[in-house]
Amino acid sequence: MGIEPAIWRRIQMPADCTFWDLHVAIQDAMGWLDCHLHVFHVTDPITGQEELIGLPDDEGFLEEETVPGWERRVTQVLSVAHPRLEYEYDFGDDWQHAVVLEDVRPLVPQVRYPRCVGGERACPPEDSGGVFGYLDLLGALADPQHEEHAGYREWVGGNYDPERFDPHSVEFEDPQHRWNAVFGEGESARAEGPPRESVIEGEFTSEECRILLMTPFAPASPLILNTDHPDELFEQAPLVANSLCYLRLLAAREPLKLTQRGYLPRQFLHELFSAGALTETSLWFRVDQPPTREADSRPASLLHLAGDKSGLTRKQKGKLYLTRRGRSFAQGEGEGRAGALFKHLFQWHVTNYNWAAEDRLPESYLLQAGFWYGLYLLQQYGDEKRSSAFYSDRYLSAFPGLKEDFAVSWQGTPIESFSHACEKRLLSDFGSSFGLVLCEEADDVASSLSQVVWAGPLLRKVIQWRVKGEGEPAGRAVGGEVIASSEADGGRDVEGTANAVSKGGIQGEEVVTGVLAGPWQVDGMPDDDAPTVVGTAADTGEGRPEAIKSHREEKMGGIPPYDPAQAPHPDDWVALADDDRATLVREYHDAQEVERPNACLHATFHVVIETQLACADPPEVVQTMARLLSQGLDRHEALHAIGAELARMMHSVAHSPSDTPDATRAYIGGLKRLTAASWRARSE
Repeated sequence: MGIEPAIWRRIQMPADCTFWDLHVAIQDAMGWLDCHLHVFHVTDPITGQEELIGLPDDEGFLEEETVPGWERRVTQVLSVAHPRLEYEYDFGDDWQHAVVLEDVRPLVPQVRYPRCVGGERACPPEDSGGVFGYLDLLGALADPQHEEHAGYREWVGGNYDPERFDPHSVEFEDPQHRWNAVFGEGESARAEGPPRESVIEGEFTSEECRILLMTPFAPASPLILNTDHPDELFEQAPLVANSLCYLRLLAAREPLKLTQRGYLPRQFLHELFSAGALTETSLWFRVDQPPTREADSRPASLLHLAGDKSGLTRKQKGKLYLTRRGRSFAQGEGEGRAGALFKHLFQWHVTNYNWAAEDRLPESYLLQAGFWYGLYLLQQYGDEKRSSAFYSDRYLSAFPGLKEDFAVSWQGTPIESFSHACEKRLLSDFGSSFGLVLCEEADDVASSLSQVVWAGPLLRKVIQWRVKGEGEPAGRAVGGEVIASSEADGGRDVEGTANAVSKGGIQGEEVVTGVLAGPWQVDGMPDDDAPTVVGTAADTGEGRPEAIKSHREEKMGGIPPYDPAQAPHPDDWVALADDDRATLVREYHDAQEVERPNACLHATFHVVIETQLACADPPEVVQTMARLLSQGLDRHEALHAIGAELARMMHSVAHSPSDTPDATRAYIGGLKRLTAASWRARSE
C-alpha cells in the first residue's frame, strides 16, 4: 500500500491454509525473499478484538502478543462478511499489504494450489527503504544523470524492470520446506502447532481422500449415490418427502404471493402443516399447531431455501413460481422421481448449502467437506445405538485440524464446540434429513451431548463405494486401493474394515484443497472405465449411448439441447449450473463439426451472454439483441456481435482491474452503439 500505480497480485489458495501458508504464498507471489519478520493484523469476527498473527516476536519489536501463524487457519478470520486484513513485512522498511478476499470459487481439477492468476508491476527490492526509499530508487533508475543511477542499477541488476511482472513465472514453495529453511529443525519443527497425525478408518488412501473432499460426486470419486430403488424408500427421507409435498402444493397455488418480506404466507404454512410437511419439532412453535411465520419454522425455511437455491423455484415480483425442473418433480409421473429429487437435494445440501447457517458455532469447511467419512463411520457402527460423541471423537481423530476451526466459540472448549457442531450439523440436520441417520434424545448418556444415533433406512442402500477389481470381498483393500461398501443385493450388509487404519494417515497438506473457503465440484458424465458398484448390478454405460443420454437428461433436468437460433427458457437456463450451461453450448458446436481456435472460450462467451439475456442484466443487452434481430442479423450472429463488445470489456478489465467500473460503462455504451451494419463492417 502507498504506491501508485499499485503493485498487486491475485492468488488462489487451498481452503484449509494457515496464516503461515498464506505468508509463504504472499512472499513467493510478490517476490520477497522472506528475510525479515512479518505479521498479519486481523480482527476476530466473533469477538471483534484485534490481534496479531504471524511469527512470534522474541526481539521485542511488537508490544502485543503474536499468535503463531501455523496455529490459525485463514478461514477462521477471512470470509465474505469480513473480506479484508493487513499483512506487514519487514518492520524496518514497513511494507504494508492489503489482503482482500475477492471471490469464493470451485476448485479446478488437476490444478495445483496455490497459484498466481494475475498481478502488475515488479516487487520492490529487499531493503530498499520502504515506500519513500523505493520511490527515490525509481527516480534514480529513470534518470541516467542522477548521481546514484549507476550504483542503484548495479544493486538491482541490469534486468530489473519495475513495470514487469509475469504471473506464470511465480513458483510457490512448500510451506513446510520454508519452515525447515527458516528454523532448521526438520519435520518435527511444527510440533508446537496443532498435531498433524490423523487416523482414517477404512484404509482410504490419501488420493481417495483428496477426491472425496474436493469432488465427492465426480466419476473418479469412491462415493456412489445409488438411487436405483423404489420411490417408497426415498420418501422415508424427511427432506425429500416434505419437498415433494411442498412442490405439489406450490403447483396447485402457483403463482404464490409471498409476504412483503419475501416469506411464505401464513395460509400456505397451514397447508404445509396439514399435509405433514413440517415434521420437525421446533423451539418456537407447538408441535400440534402450525407456525404463524416462516421464520418460526426451520422445516418451512429449509423447504423455501432449498427450492429457491437449488433451482426448483424462482421468485419474480413478489411471487413464487416453479421452474421447469421443479414442475417435473411436482407433476411428473413414473418411478424414479423421488430418487432423482433425493440426489438433487443431497448434492445441493453438501456442496452449496452452508451448514453453519442455523447455529452460532463457527463455520468449518472440513466438517462439511468430510460428510462422506461420517456416513462411512455410521455404516460401520450404526447397527447399535451410540452416543453422538462416539462419532465426533472418531471424526476428530481423522481430521484433528478441525479443532482449529472451533478455537474461538461460546460453546466451551474447541473439542466441545466441534462435538456439538458435529452432532447438530452432520448427524441431526444433514443425516436425519436424508434418512441416513436416526436420532433420539438420551439424557442418561454419559456425555455433554444429548442424542444417541444409529443407521437410518437409506444409509446402506444409497451410500455405496467403488472398488477397483472384481471378485474381491467388499470392505477390504484391493490392490492398494481402499474400499468399504454396503451391499444392496437381498438387503444383506457387507461388513467393512471398521478398525483398519490407513497407512500413514493423511497429512494436513494432503487433505487440502479447493480455492479459499470454496465448495466442491459436483457430478460429471459417467466414466466408461469406472469400476462397478459393489453390491449392485450397476452398469458403467459402456457401449450404451442411451446411458449417457439419460444421465445428461437427469443432470440437465430435461432441458432441451442448446440452439443459438432459439432463446433458451430463462428459468431453465438460470437454474443450470455454469458448467452445465457450458456443456450444452459445447455439445451444439461439437455437433456442427466447426473447428474453433478456442472452443472453451467461445462457449464461455455464449454462456455469459445467454445468462445476461435470461436475467435482463444489463437491460441494454436485451435491447441490443432486439435491435440486431430487427436489422437482419440471425440470433447466432447477434450473439457473436454482442460477444465482441463483451470481449473488449474483458480485455480492458484483465489489463487494468481497477478500471472495472469504467470498462462496464464502456461495454454498455458499446452495446447502445452496436448495429447490424457496424458488425458486418467489422466482420469483413
